[in-house]
Amino acid sequence: MYDTLYSAWKKEKQNTELQKLPENFYTSSVEYIDRTKQEGRMLDPKSVKAKLIARELSTTKRLMTEIVELRFKKIVQATTAEKPLKTGAATPEEERIIQGIVSSVEEFNRFLRTSIQGKLYESKPRRGRLQSRVLLRFLNEVPAIAGADLKIYGPFSPEDVATLPADNAKTFIKRGIAVEIEPKEDLAKGQS
Repeated sequence: MYDTLYSAWKKEKQNTELQKLPENFYTSSVEYIDRTKQEGRMLDPKSVKAKLIARELSTTKRLMTEIVELRFKKIVQATTAEKPLKTGAATPEEERIIQGIVSSVEEFNRFLRTSIQGKLYESKPRRGRLQSRVLLRFLNEVPAIAGADLKIYGPFSPEDVATLPADNAKTFIKRGIAVEIEPKEDLAKGQS
């Protein structure tokens, strides 16, 4: 997986357009980081192997961060300039972010049109667009993500509990990275 990460990082650095990633890239990367952390925890921290694994983990996290940041910048630039992205280059996770960016650009354009007409702009929530949220318990390590509502969530460790937009929660649940927590009815009402 390290070679895949390095290759993806190199392609993103060398090209101005968004590059296609291998299928399930983010899921595989998160699992790889988690496995590497687990392996490092089982070793004597002073051993050579533990030091090599710590170095690998550090480099992997740096590569992952740079890949996500490079791709996000390319996505924002293309979306705000209303340029199409290369077909199939965005991952499913990124597609949700793109939809949020497109909505924000449309909202900004409405604000601009209203303002130059000499009217006060009033943002109104669009029907059916209110984000439902889901309470999750994480089973794996997850780096910080941009949610469907464009807010940053995480990073998360195993057993962390958080409320996320439904779109993001569904992805984590489907991939076995987190499980939904159903609040008990009597606790939700404040009864014992």
